[in-house]
Amino acid sequence: MAATGTDGTTGVTTGTALDPPARFVVVGGLPGAGKSTAIRSLQTDQPGLRVLDPEQVTTWLRDRVGPRAPYRVLRVLSHTIHALRVLLAVLLGPSRGPVVVHDTATRRRRTAALGALAVVRGWQPCLVVLQVAPELARAGQRHRGRVVGARAFEQHCRRWSEQRRRGATGDTWAGSAWREVLHPVRAEASGTLRRLLVVDAHPGHERRSLVSCA
Repeated sequence: MAATGTDGTTGVTTGTALDPPARFVVVGGLPGAGKSTAIRSLQTDQPGLRVLDPEQVTTWLRDRVGPRAPYRVLRVLSHTIHALRVLLAVLLGPSRGPVVVHDTATRRRRTAALGALAVVRGWQPCLVVLQVAPELARAGQRHRGRVVGARAFEQHCRRWSEQRRRGATGDTWAGSAWREVLHPVRAEASGTLRRLLVVDAHPGHERRSLVSCA
């Protein structure tokens, strides 16, 4: 049965309520799409929320190695450490509450494996993929002062286009383990995350689960 969420996302109802404390939410999208901005907005409302972002690692490394370290080197190190932090969080399970992960989610196999592992460890994985055109993502990179190399960005765009093509033909985005896959535009990203992670104030109320087909 098709349904439309309050963020304008069209999807299919699964008929299963999700438990906010067990949610493992990955915020995906092209570099510069606005993932960090959406997550920071959410943290303003929920300061205790666990967030895993590679920029946290980059800042930690900069504080220790100084400003002279090449960004390219810091980027490789930060993303490697970030991946290990995410893996550890998944393996430890949801006993400490929900977690939000910053990731491009353009690598289909890695994203599918992450969702499957999250299910095995007792999480309810949700994927929020920001729909931002490449030229707008590039503008976002320039605005934040960190521009991804042309070759790397081209790879992200190619994978992104492939994911969209699969979705258009009815294939499942990044594997079937993800309980929810939502595709908000940049302006709706923060609201979408809030609806996923704010525990409903009315006990017994079953929230509708949407899996995007777009």
